[in-house]
Amino acid sequence: MKMANTTAIEMSIERVTTLIEAYGSDTQSWPEQERAEAVACLELSPLLQQLLNHEYELDALLQTDSVEEQVDEVLLARIVDKLPEQPKVKQNIAKLEWMPRWPAAMAAALTAVVVVLVVMNSPLQTVQNEQIALQEMDYLLWQDVTGQGSDEASDEESTDFTSML
Repeated sequence: MKMANTTAIEMSIERVTTLIEAYGSDTQSWPEQERAEAVACLELSPLLQQLLNHEYELDALLQTDSVEEQVDEVLLARIVDKLPEQPKVKQNIAKLEWMPRWPAAMAAALTAVVVVLVVMNSPLQTVQNEQIALQEMDYLLWQDVTGQGSDEASDEESTDFTSML
């Protein structure tokens, strides 16, 4: 009879160990249907009490906002020693000497864009564009009327359609 009781306790000890590892040290977070039996088994087992105390310390550590990091100076020195040689800072600064001048370069570029847009859209340019378009139309009409291609027309002849009339 004593043997059956021991087997039941061992199964409970394994299950309580699983509950502690899965849900932590707060017994209120354990599944409700198993909680009463698990707490009763916990009270009978010094091993489970020790495991619960260890889990309580772990839970407390995880709930703190700050964890002190211990720096392993030997490991840090080994890592730094194996790093490749870094370029000098002065060389990197020399590459960035143009940085203070970029606002002036940007202003010059924007000014050039504005000038091009203004010149392209000015009334004088519009008139010139219209004149060029009319000359091209005259030339195309001249080719249609005379039946001459661009290579047949002589340079000396006038291609102005209005002068033919």
